[in-house]
Amino acid sequence: MMIKVLVVLLLLTSGNAMAFKWGAKTKITGYYVYADGEAFINVETKENPDNCADGSYLVLDNKSPNFNVLYSTVLTAYASQQTVTLNYSGCLGRHPKIISVAVPGVW
Repeated sequence: MMIKVLVVLLLLTSGNAMAFKWGAKTKITGYYVYADGEAFINVETKENPDNCADGSYLVLDNKSPNFNVLYSTVLTAYASQQTVTLNYSGCLGRHPKIISVAVPGVW
């Protein structure tokens, strides 16, 4: 019985550490990348679920192991005018951080 209680408590407390939010469907309207790899995107429907200091652009973490995959998904969605759904997780610097990009019409 004690193990069940511990498992339930662990699940309840670990949910906060893994919090993320999927946004509304939107289209990517622009992007830019700096020479150091910082990548920002602009979308039709701006969201800032974690109340970052500046929600005018969204940022991809260029230190993420799958940064190239995320960025290429952004470029492909932009070029083909596909609708996307973005997964927000906290802030990176002053901007909302995107950790996943889904292209609903494809999968």
